[in-house]
Amino acid sequence: MVVELYLKQVSFYALPFSTFKLTTPLHFFVSRVDTLELLERKIRRSLMAHLYNVVKDKSTNPSKFHLWNCECTDVEKMVKDLNYKYKNYTHASIKGTPLNINQRYNTTKFEDLNICEENLLIVELAKPNGEYVFRPAPAGSEESKTGSDDEGSDDEFTQV
Repeated sequence: MVVELYLKQVSFYALPFSTFKLTTPLHFFVSRVDTLELLERKIRRSLMAHLYNVVKDKSTNPSKFHLWNCECTDVEKMVKDLNYKYKNYTHASIKGTPLNINQRYNTTKFEDLNICEENLLIVELAKPNGEYVFRPAPAGSEESKTGSDDEGSDDEFTQV
């Protein structure tokens, strides 16, 4: 008898650090047949519980966010670099795939998103002006091959 589990572990990290104060990624399990819309709801619930119970912040509501699927080997370094870019740049490249930017992804099944257990989902809240910082790295760029580094040239990013 063969039993296949339909649950898959998902790890995610939320930016900016100043709001969520996450020291490690949050984890939960998702059914492989869930849609991206349900994944967003579960992430929103997890973030609200973290904000309410750990940070003691009842005023922040992460209702809209961008979700990025990032491959990473060194989570700590990647998150530090992304948080630095989030704070100091108006636009920055990220080595990752945007998951929920287009409406067509809301009906996509989780198993069709190609998210491995080694991948980290990055939750990006909009800045106070309503703008999002991260853009997908161009396919041929050095950053898309090596990941993010905070020593990029000024013409790659627009500083605040």
